[in-house]
Amino acid sequence: IVVPIAPGAHQVPNLSLHAAPARPSPPAAAAPADGGITHHAQPRPLGQVLLRAAPFVLALLLASAVLRLGGFDTPVFLALNGALGQLAPDVVWSVLSEIGLGSSAAVIVLALWRGRDALSRATVAGLIWCYPIGGLLSAGLKRLFDTPRPPAVLASEQFHLIGARLTQHSLPSGHSITAFTVATLLVLVWVGGRRWASPLHAWAMRVALFLLAVAVALSRVAVA
Repeated sequence: IVVPIAPGAHQVPNLSLHAAPARPSPPAAAAPADGGITHHAQPRPLGQVLLRAAPFVLALLLASAVLRLGGFDTPVFLALNGALGQLAPDVVWSVLSEIGLGSSAAVIVLALWRGRDALSRATVAGLIWCYPIGGLLSAGLKRLFDTPRPPAVLASEQFHLIGARLTQHSLPSGHSITAFTVATLLVLVWVGGRRWASPLHAWAMRVALFLLAVAVALSRVAVA
């Protein structure tokens, strides 16, 4: 319907019943490129992480000193070596020991690669930094303590040996350093930066990663 306009009259708006052109709908929000992963707005300060880890590190150092100075290290090793050998076959401990290699750590991190997202880049960048720091820490402390391995000080019939017979630089265990470094990296970055269905799932992943690291550390005792 069009209303005619008389001469000199004010213009009346067009009341045509024709359908007005539909306004273009706003574009749908694009899905996040990182697959629904959420990131921390601010990284946790290094000092805060070290402060929280300090009690655990001091407790481990104190326990190690008590074992070493009290002469309990050899009995504890023999007890664990025998018990672990009964708990699982040699192939299990061999595989767990291989997980503690630096090359295995790279394979694990690359297996979690999700493409060109910030979370994957942060995980790989963290691992790259861990290699020189962990390597220097392990090599330096091994030469500082210069502790022999069990085959160098114990008779072969006293313990169960799996794999090659090594005699030097027993501690600290490079495999254990690698296992706990990768577990901590994945907990802080890969688990902490994802959106999980529930907090319980995130905690389950944290516990599973650290249990795997403990298993790798125990495998070093199992293989002697």
